[in-house]
Amino acid sequence: MDYRQARTKMQRGEFQPLYLFCGSDGFLKEKMLDYLLQQLEKKTGRSFYLERVDGQEVELGELLQSFHQVTIFSQGRVVWVSGTPYFSSSTSRGAEEKGQKKGSGKDKEIEQELISLARGREKDLVVIFSVGNVDRRKKMVKSMEKAGMLVEFPAPKGSALADWARGELEREGKSIDQEALTLLTERVGEDLSLLRNELDKVVLYLGTESHVTADVVRRLVPESSQGNIFNLVGAIGKKNVSDAFVHLSRMRQQNEHPMVILAMVARQFRLLYQALQLKEQGVPPRHISSQLKLPFFAVQELLAQVDLYTEAALAKTLSLLKTIDYEIKTGRRDAADALEYLVLKLTTET
Repeated sequence: MDYRQARTKMQRGEFQPLYLFCGSDGFLKEKMLDYLLQQLEKKTGRSFYLERVDGQEVELGELLQSFHQVTIFSQGRVVWVSGTPYFSSSTSRGAEEKGQKKGSGKDKEIEQELISLARGREKDLVVIFSVGNVDRRKKMVKSMEKAGMLVEFPAPKGSALADWARGELEREGKSIDQEALTLLTERVGEDLSLLRNELDKVVLYLGTESHVTADVVRRLVPESSQGNIFNLVGAIGKKNVSDAFVHLSRMRQQNEHPMVILAMVARQFRLLYQALQLKEQGVPPRHISSQLKLPFFAVQELLAQVDLYTEAALAKTLSLLKTIDYEIKTGRRDAADALEYLVLKLTTET
């Protein structure tokens, strides 16, 4: 189940003694941890002590056995174990390299301890393992998923990201129009922690006012590198040399390395080339979004920029980018100078 389903169950007072949180989005996991602690206190009337453990530093078997020991935390505790490798495929490979067979006695011992935890034999204890990826072939992972203990935290993207931002604002008693919401997600990108910080800034600025407009977003939220790269490519397409250098300068002021900017420019032109081909094939925008694995609002802006280019021009630009990349990496050009040369050539040549 995903984190939204888990949250609903916690809201109903349904808790598991053992959870496996998987996914790369640490912000959502921390929010879920806070919510779990709140709901546990609400249901039991008692505070739960939070203990954090580095799963890379402690042997899992020893950690699990320690949960059976009497502790001073009579109020109850939640143990957050981060980064343990046991649930990933790397453990099995590592064991084999050391001459241990999969399903060894140690693994079975750990499995039994996990089963004991999952059955809730230890009162007033909730254990959460927070990992990046899991190996779904593992017997214990399969069992935890079947029991509703595996909680996935996919980072919201595209429309899901916009819905998340809108929901966060609604919880603060604020509304936002579509133009402002699109601008906000474009400028901030997919970093939820950064997006939450920008939302806090907007809410604080509005005070008693309830509606977020595009003007408010433009005033308060700085453009991200992704927003500037889009503007840079747009200025290049319009052959506007002064605007192109303004956007390039902004990216440099954000301390972006020239090679990173070059890579972003190359990616944007590749996307334009693919979007143009798909558009000419009559593929609907929603399907283009799916094929390019981009949020719909990004595809809409791509398609708006596509009209500035021909397929031949895009192919020529991609060839030039490849040449410049090679010249920088072989020491024939300085990266910063090469970027300026690229922008000048693309905006002045017909």
